[in-house]
Amino acid sequence: MDHETRTLRFVGSRLKGLSTLIFVPVLIVMFGLGEATIIGGMTRGHMQVSGLGMVFGVVLAIGLVVMPFAYILVVRAFLKPNLLEISLTGFRRTTQGFVQEQEWASIGEPQRRLVSAGRGRVMVIDLPVLGRSARTVRVHTTPFLESPDDILDALTQARNGVLIEQPVPRRMAVVLAYVSLVFSIIIALMVFGLAIAFLAA
Repeated sequence: MDHETRTLRFVGSRLKGLSTLIFVPVLIVMFGLGEATIIGGMTRGHMQVSGLGMVFGVVLAIGLVVMPFAYILVVRAFLKPNLLEISLTGFRRTTQGFVQEQEWASIGEPQRRLVSAGRGRVMVIDLPVLGRSARTVRVHTTPFLESPDDILDALTQARNGVLIEQPVPRRMAVVLAYVSLVFSIIIALMVFGLAIAFLAA
């Protein structure tokens, strides 16, 4: 393929998404079991719920309402994984079906950053948009199996007029994705087994 028309493609890992796809229903079942335990204990008179217990029950109830909507986003991300396409003219980023395109003439030097995400920190690549807008295009690297350094290098080199060879996924990232999947399956089997035992009691 001609070097001028070649495009690098970084596709979000469905292997990572599958773990989340399994684990979210597990959380829903766990929330449901907790709520059922509290309500069942109250109705049978076996449990006196304190103020903290009531707060816990409300949190579980909210979780049961929010989780199904969150699961829709998880399913959508699994069916349409993140996509980053890089060429010598610019890049295209697709996230949750939303497509954003930028030409290199309007982009400053890509920069790698660690940002807070929940209780942890994740690696992102910020691409400043030149001009008065002071806007930044942020590329999250966690959905991909390729390393953040490889993605940053691909973006930087393409902006400078050089298209590198397609980076390969990190072997350790693939192994960890499989480990996460197995762990999610084991937890799911344990929780669903507990739910069956609870319903049969």
